[in-house]
Amino acid sequence: MLFINKRLFSRGLQKCKSLVLLLVFFIVIPTLWGQTPLQEKIDSLIKLEDTAQVLELLNQLPTHAPFDLWIEHRKAMVDYIQQDYDAALKTLDKLEIIAPQQLLPNDKQIGEIYKAKAENYLNKGAFEKSTTYFQKSINFNKNIKNWEDICYAYAGLSIIALQKENWSLMEEYLNQVSPIANKNLATNHDFFSVLYSLYINIYDANGDYEKALLYAQNAVDFQTNKGLSNSLDSFLFAYDLNNLGGILASMGEFERAVQLFRQSYTLETATSEASPDWSITHLNIIYCYMELGNWEKALFHVNEVEEFLKDFPSEITAEPYFQNITHKATIYKEMGRYQDAISTAKITAKKAAPSLQKTAKLIIAETYLLMGKYQTSLEVFKSLPLNESFRMKERSFYLRNLGLVYTQLNDFEKADSVFHLLKNLVLPNEQDPSPAPGDYLKYVWAKADCAFKKWEQNPNALQELISSNAFYEEATNIIYQIQSGYSSAKDKQFLLKETRNRFEKAIQIASKLHEITQESKYLLAAFQLSDQAKTILLQERIQSRNIRNKSHIPLKLVKKEQALKRRLIFYEKKYYEEQLKATSDLLKTSKWEEKIYAINAELEILHQALAPYLDPSSMETIQTFSEREIDQLKKQKTNLVSYFWGQEQLYIFQIKENIKLDILPLTASFKANLTQLIFLCHSVPDTDIASSFEQFTSLSHRFYQHLFPELSSQRENLIVIPDGWLNQLPFEVLLTAPYNHAEVRYDQLNYLLKQTAIYYLYSTAFLNKPSTQSLSSVQCLAMAPFSISDKKSADHFSQLKLKSTSLPGTQKELKGIAQYFDGKFQFGNTATEAFFKENAGQYDLLHLAMHAKANLSNPMFGQMYFSTTENTDENDTLYSHELQNIQLKAKLAVLSACETGLGIATEGNGIVSIASHFFEAGCESVTMSLWEAQDDATSQIMLNYYHYLAKGMPKNKAIQKAKLEYLAHPFHQQHPFFWSSFVHLGDASPLTSSFPSNWMIICIGLSVIASLFMFYYKK
Repeated sequence: MLFINKRLFSRGLQKCKSLVLLLVFFIVIPTLWGQTPLQEKIDSLIKLEDTAQVLELLNQLPTHAPFDLWIEHRKAMVDYIQQDYDAALKTLDKLEIIAPQQLLPNDKQIGEIYKAKAENYLNKGAFEKSTTYFQKSINFNKNIKNWEDICYAYAGLSIIALQKENWSLMEEYLNQVSPIANKNLATNHDFFSVLYSLYINIYDANGDYEKALLYAQNAVDFQTNKGLSNSLDSFLFAYDLNNLGGILASMGEFERAVQLFRQSYTLETATSEASPDWSITHLNIIYCYMELGNWEKALFHVNEVEEFLKDFPSEITAEPYFQNITHKATIYKEMGRYQDAISTAKITAKKAAPSLQKTAKLIIAETYLLMGKYQTSLEVFKSLPLNESFRMKERSFYLRNLGLVYTQLNDFEKADSVFHLLKNLVLPNEQDPSPAPGDYLKYVWAKADCAFKKWEQNPNALQELISSNAFYEEATNIIYQIQSGYSSAKDKQFLLKETRNRFEKAIQIASKLHEITQESKYLLAAFQLSDQAKTILLQERIQSRNIRNKSHIPLKLVKKEQALKRRLIFYEKKYYEEQLKATSDLLKTSKWEEKIYAINAELEILHQALAPYLDPSSMETIQTFSEREIDQLKKQKTNLVSYFWGQEQLYIFQIKENIKLDILPLTASFKANLTQLIFLCHSVPDTDIASSFEQFTSLSHRFYQHLFPELSSQRENLIVIPDGWLNQLPFEVLLTAPYNHAEVRYDQLNYLLKQTAIYYLYSTAFLNKPSTQSLSSVQCLAMAPFSISDKKSADHFSQLKLKSTSLPGTQKELKGIAQYFDGKFQFGNTATEAFFKENAGQYDLLHLAMHAKANLSNPMFGQMYFSTTENTDENDTLYSHELQNIQLKAKLAVLSACETGLGIATEGNGIVSIASHFFEAGCESVTMSLWEAQDDATSQIMLNYYHYLAKGMPKNKAIQKAKLEYLAHPFHQQHPFFWSSFVHLGDASPLTSSFPSNWMIICIGLSVIASLFMFYYKK
């Protein structure tokens, strides 16, 4: 029977990314035949670490042979649990002499004494003596074929190798013991959990995260299959979950890592008394939130840990306490609370262990750099001489920031010297043959800053400004490499946090070069950078989907993946809906979490099986915007205006004959006025109608002047690529001329809508997407539930202008569409979620006329409401993230519902909304709404829209004509709320040719008539 101490230790990693290894203190509790009930009780208490009661009961036992040996062995165990290793060894030394006298030569307890001594020496750090006794244990137990103790002795030797960071020796020990364990131990033996954990540490340390992940998953699967029959099983499972979370965090999968750490923490707190070890799991969660840039959540958990550790003696909690304080300092620094960061880091710098003191000083030095206190920062760096104690990442961090300090102090010679050392670290080298591209990117950015500063000091040194721009161009290539989908997720997370500010700096440099040289190539480069920053991750996901579509994956694996994703989405919905309740059922949420985790684990294994079938060569090269595209826009009589929302400025790129850049300051009044204009579009005034109208016309014209400084009126089309808050504004409502009349006439205003046909893009990467030819015959799937089910509260729709949950206009829409296109038209009760999921992928045109609700707190859970059904697999609510499991081929999806285009801007994804998920699922274009859709107005605009689409009109012109026709009708509501909500995103080419769908029959008929005419004419 084994006793495993529940203490954990860390390798001292700076960021506490994982519980590194369970120190396996395998004190064996020897079992004698005919044990008394009292002896059995003592052994049970030892397993529970109740040392006080154990000692009390030991004193009740008689002290004559053969029990002296038994009693002394238990006392040594108590000393071991209490971490008094010297006292334990003193007792074990005595037992090593006495045992051979009292026991037979091959008695198992002799080997157990050897192993107990080895473990105590290991904990003291006496590795040579520990190795000697582990070898004695192995040799002794080989004679009696005690395979279990042999396995644990090898585990002890591998832990010593781990402590010395001798990974090759550690792997050698594990490779020796692995076949012994597989041959001689039961498949559910606890040793396998230990074995997997040890292998994880080797591959984690060597950066082979794929192998580490495999063993971490094996450990979790092992514990899952074994079941949690006692508190020790639960503890081991919690540890395995922490390991798996740590590996995923190393790979940049921080959100999933948090889920695993939370599950681990739940197990820890449910199966044991409060322990400082619980803080380690919290520290892991904090680290993940820090890497995700979620500083508020990270700070919340830091404060929780700080409060929790107060209940324990300071000598026990010193390491987690200072680790937590160091995290807190980093969080303050990232939040811009620089004074708080410095004062907090100084606590660690004065009192913590040397490794954490070094980390704290690095934080202090960087914070002073960010504050502009360069000399103070330099002094802190000088107090930290670079030596062998710096790990590779710390060394890189140190050199990069030191180089930036010298740059700011205009000591360019020293800066160049430091950057030269840094370059040798971030390029492939003997110590790190495959450095992360993100580290090299940071170096390139630092060099760009240095070159720019040199130019600032000497404006005549134009070459330095050109050099700075060249470094940013090199950074672009690295960004493409990271974006491609074959770099680590951690690099991509870094990219999202950093690129916006860096791209803004690149724009500033390029515009300055253009101003000096008048060379257009610099503005083109700046535009390319600003354009790509918006959709880095979105492009990658679409590329990955395209690769999968072109790969020859066995049908069996495809179906298995689809089934797993369906199950995953089902449980994610259950979990989300339970969380929305005022009093959620903790048992249910825990159950859903376990299901989600288990399915994700299955998907992870399946994706490894899919990898050999994916052909990276099938990835399409992402085309950057070039002079060729400018020429195409001219031929198509199209303006393109793209916006980049910077920290303090709005950059407006206008593409006409060439690229022009205008820069507006993002003042508080600019933002306030924009917010007000958006509000005036979104809502119909009940009072102060004249005042509201005057305010709307004033702001609308002012923003036209702001946002379109030189818009060409000679062009028929306008492409808008919005950014930031501009994503909520329908540009069609902007007024090209002021309105100087007192009468409130929304229909008489000079809307931009009347001048040009507008459509929207996420970035020009989607402008370059090759579009298929217009279809001669369009197959349409149109669905209209008419009303939501009783279980959907009408409160969801309280802001609708139609004071009912029914939508009579949707029936009119479907009947109107049926005049123009063939397909399936699902009315009322037949318009179910299940039908949509099963059939949507077969159609060229999708029209969904229903209720919908954006989710701005979690855009993955935007909702579209279908008809009620008894289908237990679906709940009649399509969450937007469910579209990830549906492959669509539609050239157009018309989301005739509320808020389908409303979302939040996330770095690298553009606006995440219901519409964006349709786009990502394969639709070439989406017509969407930015706010609540009024039923009557929507149905009329949609009927107009389809009338022009059926005529073969481009989509942007069709929606323009539909709105203009609506506005021209004297009895229609003409406030922008009613007509401007719907905008078109993506490919604007015609949906169908201008011929009717039976054009071939008509052509044949005409040919026959012509032939007959010729025949009779000749006669």
